Amino acid sequence: INLIKYFSAPFYYAAYDFVDFKGAKNLKKNIKLKNSYKDKRAFLICSGSSLNYVDLSLLMNEETMCIGHLYMNKSIHKLNPKMFLLGETYKGLRNREDLIHQYNNPVFPEFKDRDYFDKYNEYLKNENSRDIWYCNQINQCFKEGSTIFVKSEDYSFVKKNNLYLNKKVVYTKYAGLSRKKEFTLDDFDFTKRMYSFNAGSVTCALTTLINLGFKEIYLLGAGYTMKPRLELHFYNNYIFPIEKGYEKALSNANEIIDSH
Repeated sequence: INLIKYFSAPFYYAAYDFVDFKGAKNLKKNIKLKNSYKDKRAFLICSGSSLNYVDLSLLMNEETMCIGHLYMNKSIHKLNPKMFLLGETYKGLRNREDLIHQYNNPVFPEFKDRDYFDKYNEYLKNENSRDIWYCNQINQCFKEGSTIFVKSEDYSFVKKNNLYLNKKVVYTKYAGLSRKKEFTLDDFDFTKRMYSFNAGSVTCALTTLINLGFKEIYLLGAGYTMKPRLELHFYNNYIFPIEKGYEKALSNANEIIDSH
């Protein structure tokens, strides 16, 4: 099945984009954002446990992009975040088993907001409204004028539910699977579908920040660990199926890192 996805992905993307006239129109608007932050620096704030040891208040006046469920971090108010990105569609939030697992097995619960568990319970109890609930949390954490990067597939969802009315919404497309071995800056042009390798939030965010022209990009909270396994991430996808076991997956991952 994974091989089928791997080889059929380019054809699916091409067919989808060919008939997605509204998406193409939205992506064309992004040309004005190209290199709009040329030669500046940005901080990509991820949701790994290492963020527990970072004083986010030091970044209040910096250009920052947040991803994932960072709105639940009790220090988010110290950050004054400028940009937000989710590397999946909002619809994909409804039936994710890993979110239920995270609720039942919280990581560093003492670092969460006091109402963290209440929020998560509210989020999980009605799976048909998880996407709306999630967007409302993002909307509350980001100030007026902040930039929210949304996957183009969610355009109708955002409009129908009147989301992010006082925010700047930028629609993007990502291709998570590719047979290409070498990439150029043309592959990372967000006036069209961009390659982001695995289409996860971190890689999508990096691709977007490159498009915006940032010269320096610093990652914080990217300390996703495998033992204990706080997040699955690369460990259980089509490249590293969990059946390989921890040692084999780690060995393969190190080989890929060393080859680059």
